[in-house]
Amino acid sequence: MKKHISLALTLILTLTLLCTGAFAETIDHSGDWYADLYGFTLRITLNPDGSYTNAIEGEDPDSGFWEMAGTDVLLDKGTSDEMILVYDAGSDSLYADIDGEDLLFFREPPVEFEMAAPRAGIVTLEDMGGNWTTKMLCMLGTHMTPEQVGLSLDLSIDSNSATLTFTVDGESTTITAGGNFSGNTLVLSMYNEETAEECTINVQLLVDGTMSATTDMFGEEIVFVLEAA
Repeated sequence: MKKHISLALTLILTLTLLCTGAFAETIDHSGDWYADLYGFTLRITLNPDGSYTNAIEGEDPDSGFWEMAGTDVLLDKGTSDEMILVYDAGSDSLYADIDGEDLLFFREPPVEFEMAAPRAGIVTLEDMGGNWTTKMLCMLGTHMTPEQVGLSLDLSIDSNSATLTFTVDGESTTITAGGNFSGNTLVLSMYNEETAEECTINVQLLVDGTMSATTDMFGEEIVFVLEAA
């Protein structure tokens, strides 16, 4: 998952994202890890003795064996069920592709969150003005806090332009983007000279007073849910 995020952000950020921080010689991945799967909680428990259980809420667990593969986790080595869980130190998460589903496991259970619908009726650009900061991120059917994924967006809107500050693992980059306001949606356009790609972000006010900033990168939709700063 973090690889997806890093690739996607190259369309927006003007700096190269680098892996920061050195891994300790040993990393203890044992314990419970949680992912959201279509609203159900999937839990993997990595036991210190090398066994693990894998269960979705309300169903009987499966079991097997795990071991470290560098900093990643290897499940059921040498079997038809062998699978790698890719570790990201920045967000302290494990990424897995399970039967075509991209899942991101965290130490804490998934956050219960439901994004509000777009505001109906007439919305003016002045209604969107001001400073906004990330409350939640929605990606691959999973809701994540900025702290969980190590990614946030601060947005300042004035007239038909906006200033966007992306923070990735504590490193911030600020970009000024031009925009076009139509049909209650502010469409912000940015050009990345390094990748020669143009990226757009669709910004809408939501009925609960929050704001969504949606972008589609490499076929993956990322939604930043913003609240007034």
